[in-house]
Amino acid sequence: MTTSPPRRALSHATVTLLLGNGQALLRDGLRRQFEGHAQLSVVGEASSAAEILSRAEELQPDMVLLDDADGPASTAALVSALRERQAGLGIVVMSAREAIRPALDLVRAGASALLSRDDRLEDLERALAAVRRGESFVSARLAWSSGGENARLDVSAGPDALSGRERELLQHVADGATLREASRRMAISESTASTYRSRMLKKLALKNTAQLIRFAVDHGIYGPPQGRNGTPRTEAARPSPED
Repeated sequence: MTTSPPRRALSHATVTLLLGNGQALLRDGLRRQFEGHAQLSVVGEASSAAEILSRAEELQPDMVLLDDADGPASTAALVSALRERQAGLGIVVMSAREAIRPALDLVRAGASALLSRDDRLEDLERALAAVRRGESFVSARLAWSSGGENARLDVSAGPDALSGRERELLQHVADGATLREASRRMAISESTASTYRSRMLKKLALKNTAQLIRFAVDHGIYGPPQGRNGTPRTEAARPSPED
């Protein structure tokens, strides 16, 4: 699993952008939109995954704007490949899938910002500005974004406020599991899992599961929970006592 490393803010005056999209008409429209932009310069275009990788290697842009027309799995693989080749690259993805699991797949692959195709141009500009500052951005249209907020959730407590079992449950939920599925994996009752969820919401002053998932993404708490020996915990593994 690849995750996006902390990115530094871009200090130079003009940020370079590679347009990676299979639709020539859309690329042309975006290029025209950014013509004359004071802080952003489109340095190239590419249509296929292979061409995007090649052009990114050649041009070394600050950011690349992708579309997930080929499906979330293919796009996640492309994002991961770009991240491995250029660790500091800002990767912005426009998605047609407003759902938790595809969005998390892209985040885990290393995407810096996620947008819905139905978002406005102003949202795209906000995403690019956030990535330029070294921040992440999530469109309010995506189902796992909460309350229209695109910055990190404003919570008073951090991950250290959670117990080990609460954190483990959060990892399962952020990875797309229901409470029933998570409780089975953790070898606890569904009512106990529900109690853990309620305790997390109270500790973090959050309102719902969508906000818990957003918190998990903000703090890098996702992926298979690890056992005591550092290996992924499985349903057959003997859990530690409930706390």
